[in-house]
Amino acid sequence: MTEALHIVCPHCHTTNRVKAADMASAPDCGSCHQPLFTGAPLALDEAGFDRHIGRSQIPVLVDFWAPWCAPCRALGPILDKLAAEMAGRFVLAKLDTDRHPDIAGRYGIRGIPDVRLFVDGAIVDGFTGALPERELRAFLDRALPSPVAPLVARARALREAGDAAGALALLTEARGVAAGDEVTLRAGEAAALLLLLTAEAIRVTPVA
Repeated sequence: MTEALHIVCPHCHTTNRVKAADMASAPDCGSCHQPLFTGAPLALDEAGFDRHIGRSQIPVLVDFWAPWCAPCRALGPILDKLAAEMAGRFVLAKLDTDRHPDIAGRYGIRGIPDVRLFVDGAIVDGFTGALPERELRAFLDRALPSPVAPLVARARALREAGDAAGALALLTEARGVAAGDEVTLRAGEAAALLLLLTAEAIRVTPVA
């Protein structure tokens, strides 16, 4: 059993299905064959905004800004730097509120810079104003969901439904996705569940 995520290509805007285990392997778009994760900010128009926000299953951090805004120009390079460092964990998108006031109005944007984090099409967090790098890193660490959280949640659901083998396969995949990343793996919780599932799998495996 392998989970796949919908990732919208930043180049041709095609929606791709990417296996969770392949997320850290620099996947390319199946249509245009360009990298899906560039770490570069993505300038969105109305059609691109709706496609990326509505279809992408990777978090999208939207910077609502305008060229004349001095705090926006101060925040922009910090956002760009962290997006490059954390490529694959979220997509940085920029929307010019002067050129696309309807989208800004849709989300009640009144002051800029206004940064909103979208997960599965919904706003889960955000801030207004230019934050220093240290505070912006803290915001992302707090707000970004773990890349393995959907796999762990699905494993728990399968475990509760009595499918120990399926849950074990998903949690093993989750450990591979977050290998070496103690923060996102939530190692204590996941390891405890893995041990439990391993024991159950042993009990239910028939002896030849």
